[in-house]
Amino acid sequence: MRCLRRCWGPWPSAPSSCWRLWSLDAVMSAPQASVEGLLVQVRQQAATSPVWSVDFSALLERCFTVGCHSPQSRAQLMGRVAATLATVLSASEAPSVTALSVTLPTPEAAITVMQLCQNTPLLASLESLELVVDVAAVRSRQEGMEGTGGHEVASLLRELAAHQRRRAGQSHWTSLSVRSRDTSAPGVFTVGLHAQPQHHVVPRLWDDVMVSALAELVAAAPWARVAFCHADLTPSSYRARQRLWASFDSVHASLAVLDLTGVRHAHELVASRQLRHLTRLSSLDVGHTQLEEDAVQCLLRDVQDGVGGWWLLQHLGLAQCEVSEAVVTLLHDQHEQHARNKVPLLESFSVSGARLSCRAAFVMAMCLMQCTRLRLLQTRNCHLQPASLESMAAALRHAPGLQAWVLCLNKFGDEGVAALTKHARCWPSLTDMDLSRCRLTCASVHTLSRALPHWSKLQSLRLVGNDLRWQSPQTLSSASSSRVEGSENGRETAGLFAYDPAYMKGHGSSVKVPTSYELERRDRKEGRQRYKGTEEFTEAAAPIAPPLEVLGEALSMCSQLRVLDLSDSAMADAQLVQLVTHFTGAALEELRLAANPLFATVPALDALIKLLWRTPSLSVLDLSFTGLGDLGVSMMCDGTAGRDGGVLKSMSRLHTLLLSGCAVESLGWESLAAAVSQLTSLRHLALHHNRVSKVALLEELLCQLVTVSSLQSVNLAGCVDSTESVRRLQDGAVCRALRDRGVQVLL
Repeated sequence: MRCLRRCWGPWPSAPSSCWRLWSLDAVMSAPQASVEGLLVQVRQQAATSPVWSVDFSALLERCFTVGCHSPQSRAQLMGRVAATLATVLSASEAPSVTALSVTLPTPEAAITVMQLCQNTPLLASLESLELVVDVAAVRSRQEGMEGTGGHEVASLLRELAAHQRRRAGQSHWTSLSVRSRDTSAPGVFTVGLHAQPQHHVVPRLWDDVMVSALAELVAAAPWARVAFCHADLTPSSYRARQRLWASFDSVHASLAVLDLTGVRHAHELVASRQLRHLTRLSSLDVGHTQLEEDAVQCLLRDVQDGVGGWWLLQHLGLAQCEVSEAVVTLLHDQHEQHARNKVPLLESFSVSGARLSCRAAFVMAMCLMQCTRLRLLQTRNCHLQPASLESMAAALRHAPGLQAWVLCLNKFGDEGVAALTKHARCWPSLTDMDLSRCRLTCASVHTLSRALPHWSKLQSLRLVGNDLRWQSPQTLSSASSSRVEGSENGRETAGLFAYDPAYMKGHGSSVKVPTSYELERRDRKEGRQRYKGTEEFTEAAAPIAPPLEVLGEALSMCSQLRVLDLSDSAMADAQLVQLVTHFTGAALEELRLAANPLFATVPALDALIKLLWRTPSLSVLDLSFTGLGDLGVSMMCDGTAGRDGGVLKSMSRLHTLLLSGCAVESLGWESLAAAVSQLTSLRHLALHHNRVSKVALLEELLCQLVTVSSLQSVNLAGCVDSTESVRRLQDGAVCRALRDRGVQVLL
C-alpha cells in the first residue's frame, strides 16, 4: 500500500503473517502483456488469499501497460477487474476475505466497490476494512453520478452501515479504518522518523454529507477498532461534527483502539467527554491534532475515569500536542496516586514536538522508569538538553525490550550522545536509532561506536545533518608548526624569552646579566639551542583511530543493519575510505551519502565501488549532490581494472537510484544509458540538475529506459536549458511510450 502507514506496527486484528496478501498494486507492477493476462493474474491470485489489497489508483496509473489509454477504456478496465473479483467471490471454492484494504481515487471506484458489496459475499466473512479516500473521489453535486448527488463515497459508507445493521449480532467485522489523502500534493503522507509529517488541507472532502455518513457507519456496530486519520472536518458544520462524536455511544463497551491522527477539530471529541465512557480502550492516538494543554489534561482525566489510567494503555500518541510541564506532572501524579505499585502496560509512547524543559523531562523520566514494557519512544524535536537526555536514558534502563527511540532534531550535541550511550547495554533489542540533526561531531562517533556492539539487532542508523569532519592529530600538529617557523638557522620560535627572577638576580656578583638579544647572538654563533621554558613536550601517545574507521568496524558487528544514512554530514573522501576499511554491510538495503563533499579523489571512488560490491541486497542508493561526476558514474557502470563489468549492472534488487546534482556529463550519461537496461528492478531514477550539452544523450537514456518494465518515474528536470529542446523531448516517441506505460517523466 502506498498510503500512509503508522510507524507503530500493524492493526491488532491483522491476520496471521502466514496468510499471503493479494495486492492489485503488486499485480500491476509486474509485466502484463494484455488485459486478458492481467485478469488471469487477478483471478488466480485473489482466489488463494483471504487478505486483499485493492488499490484502484495503481490500476488507473498503470493501465497504460495493457493498452488502456482513454478515460473510457480505463473505466472499462476497472469494471472488468471488479467483474473478475465478483467471479472469484461467487465460485464454489471462493476465499473468505477477512481483511480488505481499498483505495478510492475516483467516484467510479467508490461505485464499483459499492456494487461488489451489494452483489457479492465480499463482506460476509470480513473482520477488518481499510478505506483510503482520495480527495478526487468526491465531486460536486453537478458533477456527480445520477442518484448519488455527487457523494459516491458517502453512498458507499451508508451501504456499509446498512450491511452492519442487517447482520447485527452475526458479523465478525470489528475493525474500521478511514484515511484521507490528496494526491494533488506529492509526498503529503510520506512519513519518516527524520521527516516532519505534513497534513495537507483537504478543503471539501469531509462536508456535512460525508461526516453524517461516517457517523451512521460508526453507530452501526460495536466496533473494537476505529481509525479516522488525516481528515480536515472544517468544511462540515458544528452540528454534523457533534453527530459524529455522539455516534461513539455505540462503542463505549467495545472500542479498544482509537486512532484520530491528524484530525482537525478532534478537541471537540475531547470536550464531549466521550473518552470517559471507553472502558476497554488499550490504544489511543491523537497525534498531530494540535490539542492544547487544557484538552490534553482533560483527555488524561477521562482516560483515568474510563480505562483506569494511562498506564493501562498499550499505545498513547500525543505528538504535536501541547505536552507541557503541567501535563507531564499530571501523568506522574496520576500514576503515583492510583497505581504506584503497578507496572504500566505502555509499549508505545509519542510526545514528538513537545517542548520539554529540563524539569518536564525529569518528571517524564520518572514516569518512564516504571514503563518496563516500552518498545517505541518518540521524542522527536522535543528540545531535549544533555541533562534531560541523561535522566531519560537512565530511566529507560528498566525497559530491556526497547526497539526504537526517535531522537532526531534534539540539539543535545556530543554531550547528549555520551549520556545516552552510558546505558547502551540495557537495550539489547534496539533496532532503530535516529540521531539526525542533533549537532553531533566526530567526538560522538567514537562514543557511539563503543555502544554499537551492544545493539546487535540494529537495523537502521541515521546520522543526517551532523558535522562529522575530522582531522588527525598529526595533521593538526603539522599545520600548527607550519604557522610558527624558525629564525635564520631554521629553529622554531616558541614565544618570548622566559623571564626567570632567580636567573636575573646578580647573587651579589658584579657580572652583567646578558640580555636576551646577546644570548640569541651567542647561541647562533656557537650553534647551540637554548631551552627557553616555553616549548611543549608531549609524550608519545598511542595513535588514535579515525572515527569513521571505528564506526565502520562497529557497524560490521550489526549483521542485521538494513539502513545507513549519512547524508549532509560533511563527510570527505578520506572519511569514506576509513568507513569502508572494515565495514561489510552484507545485509544493507538502503545507503544514503547525499549532500557530502565526496568523490574529489580516486581513492574515494574506489572505496565506493568496493562498498557496493559488498552490498548485494542494496535496493536504495542515494549519491545526490556529491562530486561523483563522469569518472564515478563510469566506474560504477563500466567497472574498474580486474572487473568484468560495473557494480551497478550486478545490483539486481536496486529499485531507487538518486544521482541528482552530481556533475554528470557526456561520458557518464553514455555509461549510464548502457547500464540501466540491466537494472531489472529499477522503479525510480533521479538525474535532475546534471546539465548535458547534447540532447541526444538524454534521448539515448530514455530509449534504454523503455526496456525497463518496472520503471515508475524518471526525473530529468534541469538537465536541458533550452525550452525548445525540452518540448521536443516531451513530444518525442520515446517519452510518449514511457507515459503510455504509466511512467512519470519529468523534464
